[in-house]
Amino acid sequence: MPTPSDSPSAFKPPHCPNPDCLFHLDSTGWRFKRAGFYHREARPHRIQRYRCSHCRRAFSSQTFSPTYWLRRPDLLEPVFRAEVAGSGHRQIAHKTSVIHATINASSTFRAATVCSSTRPFARRPGPISPKSPS
Repeated sequence: MPTPSDSPSAFKPPHCPNPDCLFHLDSTGWRFKRAGFYHREARPHRIQRYRCSHCRRAFSSQTFSPTYWLRRPDLLEPVFRAEVAGSGHRQIAHKTSVIHATINASSTFRAATVCSSTRPFARRPGPISPKSPS
């Protein structure tokens, strides 16, 4: 399925984001309409808006993006590369001309995203069972 970062015409919302809508969990038969655009400073600058035909809730293609809450999604890759290279947060902040709290937030977001995406594959230690007598 195309992601919101692909061209806006290729993106199709997977479901209604409204938890009270009938089509929130099951999108079979769900219809939506394009409802204009809004502009923002981060890339992509022009974001497509949609409206659910059932509940009339408005939302955007950005609603389904993992970077929905980020103010500076453009910093994710440079911060990641600098951290892998062994740079400290204050040094990265100086290079990117932001305060170190922004770098901490970017780092925390990436760590939370990685942890939540790998959680199903993580091995969880089970209860330790006593050895049976032989």
